[in-house]
Amino acid sequence: MQEPYEIIDLEQLTELKYLLKKRFGQAFCTNVLRVALNHKEEMVASNLIAYYKVELDDKMIIRALKTN
Repeated sequence: MQEPYEIIDLEQLTELKYLLKKRFGQAFCTNVLRVALNHKEEMVASNLIAYYKVELDDKMIIRALKTN
């Protein structure tokens, strides 16, 4: 079993942020966005949409509107 990854310095955190902003980080950010919307975490959802690539589909938007 693989050991959990630990961020130990600012350089690693910066690299992680860079990777999440690229196209291949989109799926991860979209899934985090779904969780945030389901838990009514508006601030988290707003920051994800503003700073990271996410893929919004009609179902996500309609569900967010229905659940306020």
